[in-house]
Amino acid sequence: MQFLFVLSFLIPTATAHSQDQQGNGNFFPKGTIFPALLADHGEPRVGLQKEFNTSHMKISVGTSADVFEFRNEKNVWRIGIDFFVFALTQDFGNTKLAVEAVDGFFGAHLAYHAGGPLSYRLRILHSGSHYADGHYDAARDEWQGRKNPIKFFRDFGELTSRYESLFAGAELTLYSGISYAVARKPLTLKPLSSLHGVQIRMRGSARAYFAYHLAFVGVPHYVGSSNAELGVRFGEWASQGVRLYLYYNKGLDDFGQYYDRRRTHWGVGFAFDPW
Repeated sequence: MQFLFVLSFLIPTATAHSQDQQGNGNFFPKGTIFPALLADHGEPRVGLQKEFNTSHMKISVGTSADVFEFRNEKNVWRIGIDFFVFALTQDFGNTKLAVEAVDGFFGAHLAYHAGGPLSYRLRILHSGSHYADGHYDAARDEWQGRKNPIKFFRDFGELTSRYESLFAGAELTLYSGISYAVARKPLTLKPLSSLHGVQIRMRGSARAYFAYHLAFVGVPHYVGSSNAELGVRFGEWASQGVRLYLYYNKGLDDFGQYYDRRRTHWGVGFAFDPW
């Protein structure tokens, strides 16, 4: 939240400076210079994922928006906000799509692009996880599996670098980043983690894509968690569109209430990209 407070002073200052630089600062620029990472489940998206062989479904709502841009001849800086929520649903008894757990994220980001293949993004986020009533067995007056809620949250900064290049008629993206939590619960969760990945996006009418994401998280020992997507996008990559995809997850659970549980599952999903 201190970051948002500082922004309230930086934006007016940058606006005044931009007037002296031929108006190269503006609010609500189009598009984004650091798009959401496709296979990272810590990124905002709008859509759902349905697991095979279980009733589990993940519903995602939220977005990332660039609010202010400052640019000169070579550099582009953007300040934005991030607000998104993930909900885990399942069939429980006679209840269909009971909401079992909810994870929420909110904060801000600063992105930088120098006009070449490299771009950078710093995110300052708070994340928290909670059980919902779909995890509670009212008939037995207990939480399912007798697993009581835990206090789970992270206040963290995440710095990620991104490299983009054209390769055999496709857009190749490589990225790597590091995350550090200044406050967290439970304390068995290590403050330092890292993320890495690759994306291949086809150009033209088909627009098939493949995305792979790998994260190393200490719970408390460091383990790798991998997510992969293979799908097709309807709409230009530089504008709004819809993605249909198959996914594969192996490693730690997506939701904070199960932060140390390992799972392997397949599924199908769709996502609407509003940026």
